[in-house]
Amino acid sequence: LTHMMQFNNSQKAYGNRNTLIEKGKIKSTIVADFILSEEIVIIVLGSVAEESLSIQIAVMSMTLVATVGVYGILALIVRIDEYGMKLINLNEKENSFSN
Repeated sequence: LTHMMQFNNSQKAYGNRNTLIEKGKIKSTIVADFILSEEIVIIVLGSVAEESLSIQIAVMSMTLVATVGVYGILALIVRIDEYGMKLINLNEKENSFSN
């Protein structure tokens, strides 16, 4: 029984460690994506610098809409993945609908 308790405690500590590592990776990925998005906006703005203000605003609006759209799709993919994990975890239970 003592060995089982030690095993459970070590698995919880390992799980917490993995969660912290994953959160750190997610945070660094978000920062990197934000920097890349800002670079794209700067490049686009530089390419229309000689155009009229209305064209600059239109191009920047399209750039921002596209950026938000891409991040929205990525967020949807992450949510679908999380839902899939919940379904997998549900399958391990006795009263799962997939049994």
